[in-house]
Amino acid sequence: LMRRDDLPLLFACVEHQAWVKAIESHLRGERDTPPELDPAQCHFGGWLAKKGMALHGAHASFAMVDTLHQHIHTLGSELCCLHAQGQGAHALERVGELQALVQALLEQLQPWTHRQRPKQRRKIPE
Repeated sequence: LMRRDDLPLLFACVEHQAWVKAIESHLRGERDTPPELDPAQCHFGGWLAKKGMALHGAHASFAMVDTLHQHIHTLGSELCCLHAQGQGAHALERVGELQALVQALLEQLQPWTHRQRPKQRRKIPE
């Protein structure tokens, strides 16, 4: 069961998959502007820096999650820059890299969302 404090993890999964689709739409010319590219400005980035750090900062994968999140936004920015420089086809060829980074992020988040509930002691009938 997911704790209320961890709902941003679920939102991060959905938001980053939608974010990649928005990047792809921008690269295809179906969207005039890219989505927010600054990792500190996305909801998950803000949560990760504050509440996520408090809840999961001691988790072995916290540094990896933070690094992957930074890389996702860096690559998204890079692809949008390529598009702006007239290299949209090359940028589109690299969307698979972005999808792979998001998948890696989701895999790192999975243990955070599937924490064991504390076991309750059974009452032994008298």
